[in-house]
Parts: sequence; C-alpha cells; structure tokens
Amino acid sequence: MREILFRGKHTHVLQANKHLNGIWVYGYLGDRNYINSPELEGEFLVDEDTVCQYTGLTDKNGRKIFENDILEFTASDDCKSNYIIFWNEVEWSTREMELDAVDNCWYWNPDEWEVVGNIFDNSELIGKERTEPWKEHLMSKFSEVN
Repeated sequence: MREILFRGKHTHVLQANKHLNGIWVYGYLGDRNYINSPELEGEFLVDEDTVCQYTGLTDKNGRKIFENDILEFTASDDCKSNYIIFWNEVEWSTREMELDAVDNCWYWNPDEWEVVGNIFDNSELIGKERTEPWKEHLMSKFSEVN
C-alpha cells in the first residue's frame, strides 16, 4: 500500500511556534493549509503554496521524493541534468529545464536520481526565481507537449 504523506513550510501564528517558522513539516493533510505531524506531535499551519505530496518514489539514497523536488539525473556518461517532479493530472512526471522536456517516472531507475533541493528553497538549481506560478507553468508546458 502506498504511503500518503505531505509536507509544507510552517507559518507561525502562535508565539510558542515561532522557532518552527519556515521549517518543513511532514505529515497528513488536515486541510489545505494544515499538516498534522506525528513527528512534531500536533497540527501546524503551513503556507498552502508549499504543500507537496509524497510521490511514493525514493532516490538513490533512499530519500523520499516529493512533488516540486529538484532531482539530479546522472546518465551513464556521468552527464548531469536537473529536473522538477510534478503531478500532471495522470501520473508523476519530470520536467528537464534546459531542454524543456517532460517525461513520466514509471520506467526510470532510482539509482540514477538524487534529490538536490526543491523549487521553494533552491530555485537557483533550475535557473528560475520562485515568482512564476510553477504548477500552472508546468501544466501549460505539459499540455504543449501532448
């Protein structure tokens, strides 16, 4: 059975949680902007624009891959490229930024992929600033391809 898990960046409203502001909270989606975290033992307000679902996939280090993660692909010739993982309304897919290419994730070898960041904290890895609405941008590009 697939593990259903979400993450989002905590936004504090209670003074007692100020030290958690900006950290990633992992757990179960209570509402579109609340995550119930078993690890932190509570429900936490998160920036709903940063809520990402776990894909059920792991990288070569066993790290869980979430929607909007930036993955580094290493080809057999040691050439490396960065990709963003996203849900395209049918399946988990990746977008290679330099070639602007979209592909699904069902056949790839996890030993060739590594999570190197995400679009919220590491936009420099894909050469974009986080001013662009990413999901809309990715979906429009996916529609152009299909």
